[in-house]
Amino acid sequence: MSGIEPEIGEKLISRREVLLRAGKLGIVALSAPLAVGVLAHGTFGQNSALPAQIVDVLNFALTLEELESEFYNLGNKAGKLIPKNTEKVFDTLRSHEEAHVKLLRSVLGGKAVAKPRFDFTAGGTFPDVFTNYQTFLALSQAFEDTGVRAYKGQATNLMANGAILQTALQLHSVEARHAAMIRRIRGEKEWITGNSRGTLPAAAQPIDDAFAAYQWVLANAATFGGDAKRVAVVGESAGGNLACNVSMMARDKNVPAPLVQILVYPIANNDLNAPSILENTSPKLTLNSPKLPWFYSFYLTTPSESNDPRLSLVRANLRGLPPTTIINAQIDPLRSEGELLAQKMREAGVKVKQKTYNNVAHEFFGMAAVLDTAKDANLQAFKALRGAFRN
Repeated sequence: MSGIEPEIGEKLISRREVLLRAGKLGIVALSAPLAVGVLAHGTFGQNSALPAQIVDVLNFALTLEELESEFYNLGNKAGKLIPKNTEKVFDTLRSHEEAHVKLLRSVLGGKAVAKPRFDFTAGGTFPDVFTNYQTFLALSQAFEDTGVRAYKGQATNLMANGAILQTALQLHSVEARHAAMIRRIRGEKEWITGNSRGTLPAAAQPIDDAFAAYQWVLANAATFGGDAKRVAVVGESAGGNLACNVSMMARDKNVPAPLVQILVYPIANNDLNAPSILENTSPKLTLNSPKLPWFYSFYLTTPSESNDPRLSLVRANLRGLPPTTIINAQIDPLRSEGELLAQKMREAGVKVKQKTYNNVAHEFFGMAAVLDTAKDANLQAFKALRGAFRN
């Protein structure tokens, strides 16, 4: 749950649009900090033959593959950049990425996004990317690690189409082999552990990316018709945790705070014996308690890190946070921690409105098209935003 250094944010090209893309997929942009840093223009299309969610996921994957394809093409053409003993490796990677691009475009057809423009220097942060082999390797690892996480993170959103899911998992396998090869060349272990980026440069590490994105919005709001004095943070599940962390960092760094934060069934505690954890064990649930350790395993490097107040928000200093709306689902292992977070915030003097919606499960908030309860929850969030922005 972290990202690039704040000062890097303003150097990145069309960062706002990429953040919007990632948000549409339920992906926090910080999961792909370097990719976000060099993407530019284009929007996701809607494919009439595929569910919109699948089209969005495939277009996000296509953008990452286009990035890697161009990166390796430029690297292979950069004269003496790549040593003889690894030339074949990077030519193979180039070939694979080009094949991935071709495959994804064939699936998406006319709804494939246009190829973005890329700045692999990230606004001058990596000026020697195609003259310094070590810089080239570091960015290569950042891109490949991002690809592995992106495919794995979006697999469940492709389950409606078995053939596409199988193909995506095959692409994930190839990306994992790429990442292992680059890590081996860089003298690191070949597998990705949690959120560790090994020896990647600071600007390639997702340490504070959510906050960097927030700062970017404050600094650039006027460029897209926004108002830097009227900004809110909204997050769902892990994103709810991130949104609250942004508010805490803004407070601690004396940065203008969001006017309001909307936290939808946020991750806020590590108590695996909480009532809602013990209740919601059914494998039929979109999120059940047995799945939680699996999710945590990809974020934590050691179990003790779950005590960190940035993850277990109920342990954090919550004083001075903006007015907060917390939305929970009754049939959700995260329910108890959301309710406890509201209690802790009230004790800290924060204005909080919390509601647990009955007879719905995790992910219900995004189902307003078919679920009246979700419409009600959306309306609660909209009213909170409208009230904050009108003041």
